Amino acid sequence: MLPWPTRVQAAVTLPFQRWATSSAVFCLELMGFDVVQEGNIIHIGQASVAVAEACNGLRMVTAFFVIGGLVVLLVKRSWWEKLLIFASSLPIALLCNTIRLTITALAFTIISGEYWEKIFHDFGGYAMMPLALAATVGELWLLTKLTTISEKQQAIIITRQNG
Repeated sequence: MLPWPTRVQAAVTLPFQRWATSSAVFCLELMGFDVVQEGNIIHIGQASVAVAEACNGLRMVTAFFVIGGLVVLLVKRSWWEKLLIFASSLPIALLCNTIRLTITALAFTIISGEYWEKIFHDFGGYAMMPLALAATVGELWLLTKLTTISEKQQAIIITRQNG
């Protein structure tokens, strides 16, 4: 792909980077940790975690739109369910990125050493794909439960219509 113009890329990536940092800080505070946010740096305990521009989640959004599009093409659902599944790619990507950054920040308080931090950081990114796919499958299951009538309910409806 061709790179986006710098102005467009900055307009998209900076808000995602702020969102990623703030949402991870919020989750850490919910878990009871003493956390300080300075711009895009998270201070937790003795560790400082910089949420780099590459960690803003834009790549995850792109990848999850591809996953969402693939799922939409493969499932037999009504058009509105497919649209809902595809549109949910953005919230799923943001949620997965928040989870990844929260776990990474927690791990950096425990592990030390640049080698281990890099391995954990990279593995965290790879682990988000199965998590996103699981969230999409969970969404499909929930839609099935909300939109499918059970055999017992279907029999009651037929009985009322005929009788």
